[in-house]
Amino acid sequence: MLLNKKNVFQVQIDNLGEMTSYYIENWKSVDIKKKFYFVYLKRIPLIIYKILININIIKPIDILYLARKDIKKNYERKKSFNFFSKKKYKVIKPVKPKLNLGFDKNLKEKFIVFIDQNLNHADSILRGYELNTKEQKRYFYLVNKYLSNLKKIYNKKIIICLHPSSNVGLYKNNLKRVKIVKHKTDYFLSRAFVVVFHDSSAILRAILQKKRIIQLTYNNLGNLTVDRGKIYQKFFDFYVDDLNSIKDINKKRLSMTLNLKIKNYTNSLRNIFFIEDKYKDINEELIFEIEKFKCKKLN
Repeated sequence: MLLNKKNVFQVQIDNLGEMTSYYIENWKSVDIKKKFYFVYLKRIPLIIYKILININIIKPIDILYLARKDIKKNYERKKSFNFFSKKKYKVIKPVKPKLNLGFDKNLKEKFIVFIDQNLNHADSILRGYELNTKEQKRYFYLVNKYLSNLKKIYNKKIIICLHPSSNVGLYKNNLKRVKIVKHKTDYFLSRAFVVVFHDSSAILRAILQKKRIIQLTYNNLGNLTVDRGKIYQKFFDFYVDDLNSIKDINKKRLSMTLNLKIKNYTNSLRNIFFIEDKYKDINEELIFEIEKFKCKKLN
């Protein structure tokens, strides 16, 4: 209300390029009771928010800076009832995704890097998926076996890059003789020969760096992880292996397949994100708006 009263200029920044889905995360992956919980938690507040905008108690956000093309199309496609005619955002501007963090293309590809998503992430537990001790041991055994097979054929050191919320002790107790790190994902991704993951936004940086990528599936992790993994598969068509049916790895065939997949990355990125040269990054856009504001003040 104060922002409205003072007519404060507001922007919202969504430039991380995360591959999310409201339907999967808050509806498809939860039981009936949780469905009502998420409606209460997210949809009802949104309706109240829209009502407050329409009766001018709060003001719409002036600009949404958005990195994903498909989400922008969804916003433009949406039609609402007359009572909800005022949009949440006055303007939606394309902006480059915050993916290219600057990396040395000449770095040696020294590691097999596994990007952890936390096997008992709070999001999964909230939706009723939690691995007990026995299931955890089974999961770690399969992951270790798969990574060890890759190490054997490629003769590369294994690096486990933990999710910030993961329990370091749990992983170290179950994954022996491998290096486990936290908060160093970008560093090791840039030095990776092969990147392995289930579901992680960090994989977008690996795509940008043209890394060989293997996506692992494991149904016991729950529908949320499995279905979010399918979003990446839909857009990028990664090479996929199922932990429940590990087979002997043919080095020549695998290497050829992974190298072929890399060729599709650029087209996939262009279909999803505003990465073309004509688009600005968020810093350039904000500087432009600030300078425009200064000119209005002077005039």
